[in-house]
Amino acid sequence: MSKAKKLKTDDDEASAAILKYLIAQNRPYSPLDVFTNLLQKYGKTQVGKVLTQLAEDKQITAKTFGKSVIYFPNQDASDTPSPEETREMDIKIASLRDELAILKSEVSSKEKALSALTNSKTTPDLVEALETLAQENEKLESRLTGLRNGTRKLTIADKQKADAELEVYRKHWRLRKKMFKDAWSTITENMPVKKAKETLEEIGIETDEDMGVSFERDPLEGLMTL
Repeated sequence: MSKAKKLKTDDDEASAAILKYLIAQNRPYSPLDVFTNLLQKYGKTQVGKVLTQLAEDKQITAKTFGKSVIYFPNQDASDTPSPEETREMDIKIASLRDELAILKSEVSSKEKALSALTNSKTTPDLVEALETLAQENEKLESRLTGLRNGTRKLTIADKQKADAELEVYRKHWRLRKKMFKDAWSTITENMPVKKAKETLEEIGIETDEDMGVSFERDPLEGLMTL
């Protein structure tokens, strides 16, 4: 059997199955509805093509709503819906369209959250970075101890250098805090506030507020003298 003949046979089979399904259900459906309800037995493109052809052959009726096309079996005059039924169907279609918009928004939100998570560092990378920071912190603590004990006098140049470095670190602090808040806001935007807070505690994230620190206050204030 040639490829063209086989394709025609497949289309004929799909056309008969789709027409039978629409007549049995006697309800309006979009191409995606038909594709899904027939358990994806026929390809999405093929379903759309068959529905278009059935409508052109006057075997079914097609009606356009905005950018969407709805297909349903031909109705006898006695089956024509009353104005009240038509209004109800229009209301339901509008409701489903609104529901679709909400679902699309939720999908978009979850895709952004997933992207943020997949682009974040892996646990081994974070462990290595934490070890490096711990070593640097130990060195700085040792230096700070010496400053507190007065074993080293700071010059104006030393203080100016320290202030400049502190401002750089504060800048990165603000940036990282904003990145976290944006990512966390995206992840939890559909969560109740209480649930979001419980989730934060469950995964062990401690905020600046939890630790009582703020980049608006100089952490070395009162510790350094000229």
